[in-house]
Amino acid sequence: MNAGHRDDEKRRQLKGLIHRYHTRMVRWIAFKTGDREVAEELAQEVWEQVWKGIRVIVDQKDPWPELRQISYDRARTRVQMQIRRSRKVPPAESAYGDGPADEDSINSADVRLDLCAALSELTPRQQQALYLRYTQDLNTADVGREMNMTRQGAAALLGKAREALRLSRRLRGWNDDEQVSS
Repeated sequence: MNAGHRDDEKRRQLKGLIHRYHTRMVRWIAFKTGDREVAEELAQEVWEQVWKGIRVIVDQKDPWPELRQISYDRARTRVQMQIRRSRKVPPAESAYGDGPADEDSINSADVRLDLCAALSELTPRQQQALYLRYTQDLNTADVGREMNMTRQGAAALLGKAREALRLSRRLRGWNDDEQVSS
């Protein structure tokens, strides 16, 4: 098999993976980062990484777990970079480098970064349950089916995940002035 034929085969395989998993990957990354544009950018980085090691991905029966792990690693790295950068930006400056920012945009960026950091502290099963419930808009029974558990098990897992977020030290202080009803 010549090199040109191998490259054509790699392109065909990558196109198949992109067609099947790109939208799902972008949703997953957007859930982790809280930003759809960043998710699109990071998805491109994931596909570049997949291109370099496509044999490993294609040879798997179900490539989604590996793609999700690569996506998770990229998103986690991006969120960590944003957190480090946000600590270096003076409060009067915009986190996006476009001059002075109003307090609402600073708070919105801070909340998003804190939420992403808090989500990263949850177990992978809790993250998956929240992703399915709030990003994929599945009801509790469907979350349970998707995760091979009962509706009651899914409800308990979602409840624990939401409680962990409520108690997260990363989010402490964001709702102090609001009355939250359950």
